[in-house]
Amino acid sequence: MIRFCAPIPFASNWGEPFRMERFPKWSGPMTTRTWIGANSAYGNAAAWQPNGVPGNGDTLIVQSGTVNLRHATLAGVKVELTGLAAAPPTLALTNVTIAASTTIEAGNFVYDANNYNYSGVIDASGTDASYGTLGAVSTDFERAARLTVNIGGRFTNAGTITSNAMGFVTIDATTAGAALVNTGLIDIYGHATIDAATTGVGTVRLEAAAPVHSFIAAPVLAMAAVGSGQTIAFLGGDDLQLTDLADFHGAVSGFSPLTALGQQDHIDLVGQTITSSAYAADATGGVLTLFAGTTKAGQIQFAGSYAGSDFRLTPGQIVSAAGTLVPDTQLTLA
Repeated sequence: MIRFCAPIPFASNWGEPFRMERFPKWSGPMTTRTWIGANSAYGNAAAWQPNGVPGNGDTLIVQSGTVNLRHATLAGVKVELTGLAAAPPTLALTNVTIAASTTIEAGNFVYDANNYNYSGVIDASGTDASYGTLGAVSTDFERAARLTVNIGGRFTNAGTITSNAMGFVTIDATTAGAALVNTGLIDIYGHATIDAATTGVGTVRLEAAAPVHSFIAAPVLAMAAVGSGQTIAFLGGDDLQLTDLADFHGAVSGFSPLTALGQQDHIDLVGQTITSSAYAADATGGVLTLFAGTTKAGQIQFAGSYAGSDFRLTPGQIVSAAGTLVPDTQLTLA
């Protein structure tokens, strides 16, 4: 069997300092502003059309270029990243807090008949935290939305990161030691790839597979190293791809057989040829230990009632994000 890993998108760069007192308190009506500043500071009034520093309630459309924000709190705005995949618009953040009142999304907000991949990038360096909503959202089943979050330091998600059925989210560590601290919710209706090590105490939720026009949209999530505080919640018909089984320490909940739509939960153990397993039940579920021959390859903790005979291993191959065939063992319930 040959399967495909979730795709991985792109990247971008720098920032320009400013002081919070340069931003006047909002006192006017909500405005839709379009970025015309190429590579400039968020607080440059001339970089927006109509001119003006963004204020509370504004919608900010960024189709190209780089918006730079440093040492600040981004509050009360909706940022719409809606560019081409070949040259996606970038929001470059350094030591920024994204408030709960802020939404940043990549999507098809500005219609282009020739664009089938609407893209946006968040470049996060230093220590950044989001209490708001970040997402890849497309309202057209023929057009994908792609949001890439490049982490160069420490990025905390205390809010929500999401992708809808036609959305693709990539969270990538661009420097050694860069990490995603998830204390909130990562909510996947479409596709996501998390190449950064994920720590903290939080939830990653794979929503139930659902019909979208003439096909079934089954959420797909590829994850690298995962800390013990993370819960991976299956809601039915989902695919979790573990690219670093030895460093997976999270807990899996809701893992189930066939749904009403004929979809089945499965976990792809990417790069692994697993030959056997052993299950040890405990008070809240149990631990499935996986072996490649006589060598322990890793283990997965499950919440819920299972027996060792419930688990089925199917060896095969998967097409990696790099486009090459690698070994894969698919774990399902019998």
